[in-house]
Amino acid sequence: MRAGYRKKSGTFDGARIICDCCREHFAPTGFVVHCGSNTHKPYQMIMLLDQGVSLHTYRAANMKPPEKRETKASSKHNTDDTIETILYHTGEDSNVQYLVRKRGHPRVSDAWVSSDDIDPSIIETYKLLRDTVATTINTTQTTTPKRRQPTRNHNAKKARTEETRISDSEEEEEAEDIEEEPAEEQEPDQQEEDARDTSMESAHDLFLEFEPPWPMLREMEEAEQRSMMEMQQRDLLTMRGQREHARNLLQRLDAIADNL
Repeated sequence: MRAGYRKKSGTFDGARIICDCCREHFAPTGFVVHCGSNTHKPYQMIMLLDQGVSLHTYRAANMKPPEKRETKASSKHNTDDTIETILYHTGEDSNVQYLVRKRGHPRVSDAWVSSDDIDPSIIETYKLLRDTVATTINTTQTTTPKRRQPTRNHNAKKARTEETRISDSEEEEEAEDIEEEPAEEQEPDQQEEDARDTSMESAHDLFLEFEPPWPMLREMEEAEQRSMMEMQQRDLLTMRGQREHARNLLQRLDAIADNL
């Protein structure tokens, strides 16, 4: 960064760091300009080199129009007052003032002039360039439209084979007996909801085919299985106890019979 310019951090229209001169000059219009420092990393950098914009122009933008002073540089230079380009403007409607660069003057002698003193073609070129740059900055990234899922037509008839094909007379009789209601036209939002519901139903069916039911039902089934196993174990223990009791009774009866 050049001497005399103080780095200032801040946020304005997507810029992280801009110098004082750039802030004063481009903050009203939202432009961000790289001022030649390696430490500056703005998100958007515009170098208007073809228009001859310089740091002197940035600082002179919001200052009073410079006074015409006779210097050695200006006296040696060719004094041609033809307006070459417009660098900046301020004001609105009839009070517009343009910061212009004259062909025969050095850059330090940029002057403020009114619109009456400028060729209309130069003003149109300046406006076109400014609008083009602003459009380039403010253009947002286009998003791809959502792809709609195909909806099922429940009113569509199934394809008939030769075996299931009926005669024309039967079709006429069916048409007389049963009047088909016309299919209602659905709005795009309703079609999207129907497609979403259909896809969710199919996904739910697949989930039920390859995965067990919901966790609550699974826990209930596991509890029932545990209770059934416990009942079976109790029944087995009861049967074993009854067998042992009957065996003991038989042994006692045999002992009593032997003693008699």
